[in-house]
Amino acid sequence: DGRSAAEKHIHSGDVIVMTGGAIGADGIHGATFSSLALDENAPATAVQIGDPLTQKIMTDFLLEARDSGLYRAITDNGAGGLSSSVGEMAQMSGGATLDLARCPVKYPGLAPWELMVSESQERMTLAVPPENLDALLSLAARRGVLATAIGHFTDSGDLHVTYDGKIVACLPLAFIHDSLPPLRLYAVWEGARARPAWRGGMRADKRSAAPDMTTALLHLLQSPNITSKEKWVRAYDHEVQAATHIKPFAGTQEDGANDAGAIWLYPHGGAREHTAVVGCGMAPRLSPHDPYLMAQYAVDEAVRNVLCAGGDPDMLCLLDNFCWPDPVKSAKNPDGDYKMGQLVRSCEGLYDICLAYGAPLVSGKDSMKNDFRGLDKSGQNVTISVLPTLMVTAMARGRTGIARGADFKSAGDAIYLLGSPDVSFCASEYAHYFKAPDDAPLPLDSAKNMDMYRGIHGALKSGLVQSLHDVSDGGLLCAVAESMIGGRLGAHIDAMDARAGFGEAPARFIASVAQKDAPAFEAAMTGTDCRRIGQVSETPALVCRDMNIPLGDIIAAWKKGF
Repeated sequence: DGRSAAEKHIHSGDVIVMTGGAIGADGIHGATFSSLALDENAPATAVQIGDPLTQKIMTDFLLEARDSGLYRAITDNGAGGLSSSVGEMAQMSGGATLDLARCPVKYPGLAPWELMVSESQERMTLAVPPENLDALLSLAARRGVLATAIGHFTDSGDLHVTYDGKIVACLPLAFIHDSLPPLRLYAVWEGARARPAWRGGMRADKRSAAPDMTTALLHLLQSPNITSKEKWVRAYDHEVQAATHIKPFAGTQEDGANDAGAIWLYPHGGAREHTAVVGCGMAPRLSPHDPYLMAQYAVDEAVRNVLCAGGDPDMLCLLDNFCWPDPVKSAKNPDGDYKMGQLVRSCEGLYDICLAYGAPLVSGKDSMKNDFRGLDKSGQNVTISVLPTLMVTAMARGRTGIARGADFKSAGDAIYLLGSPDVSFCASEYAHYFKAPDDAPLPLDSAKNMDMYRGIHGALKSGLVQSLHDVSDGGLLCAVAESMIGGRLGAHIDAMDARAGFGEAPARFIASVAQKDAPAFEAAMTGTDCRRIGQVSETPALVCRDMNIPLGDIIAAWKKGF
């Protein structure tokens, strides 16, 4: 009807409609649970029991109702459940009256406060004009979606909540939203600190001496960060509605690693040639060295991954997901101000790279108390804190037909390294297992990276690339091995040492290009770091320097991890 779908308007008298799944005890305290230290008293009910089928039919119903102009505003029942959704929406009208006894429930026995705070990802709250209520409920019934009128918005200034005719809460909106004074938190950043062991003191260096490159590669391919996750991925259905354009696995046997997934948009009402490309990035081992760079590496990896699946680097957005140890200083958490400093520094890095890449953050999540304090099996005090971690999800618009996957396609194709040859062992997968030089992490050159990403995207659109794979955990040789697995082909790689083979850096890819297209590809990449490093081989082995590893050994190692 011409309205902006992003605008929300709520009038006094609009009906409060809850739609989606019924309320249960699961999801109670979910938001607070995510920011509490874990102990033996942590409630099991804090974990939501997901219902993706309900969520899917609800989403389709909501899109149809939106396009028909049946509701004025919508908010999810995530953190805080109805208390947050209705409490927030009530600010637009000036109040709300809510009857919790009308709420659909999974089972009897829930107290009013439980109905008010239970969270769910497949429940939404709508503001519906009274004259549209019958049409909305009728549409919900036809689509098999639960939708219930549970109250109405007012201009009373209060959030008025009843259950079976009795008042169970009546709070002024000003008290709910404005009475809590802001926290005064302190952040300290004076450079990197050594990460203490769980029981105090410094961590012992248990790394082994650097082995030969063959042993190192086969070991790295089995490490949890690199090994195949196929058993996990295939436990879930990534073929819902058969609109998956780029799947999690690539190659002749569909068991080689891909960098991102892509959904064909045409079955969902989009243009026939468009896809939605989704990929992730994270680099938590960099946090102890510099959380500023940790955040930037996470963004860069997410962007590289969607680029590999045909995503347009100038048409993408990001989501940030922070998972952090307690950043508030206290007697039990004496270095909380340092962890807060790490958080501030990571946010600065995230801000700077998002501006440089022109990539807006459209949503996110944070969990800020990821610590366990208790006793180990011998009765000693132990504190276990996660590494400060930022996971970034990138979503980009792609096009059908331009993404070729990470797997090598044909013997004889030239293999290129795109990106700087400069690498570091700092926070690398190699240095986690083997003794390596104490390098400093490498900074990013955002402008240079974006120039290369645009060049790569142009080469993809011109059909010059046979395969494209980002170089991340484990370095160059691990990326080559993964592309070999997908294509069931070998590779002859120019001689290199362990640093060049296993060192890590941002903004790097390996690409394979047909020999006939090599001149055009090199011309397209003029002005960027682009170097031919080898050739795809019919012989199923990785040959590099004194390495000659059969493809069967590489596949066995990569699939052995889990």
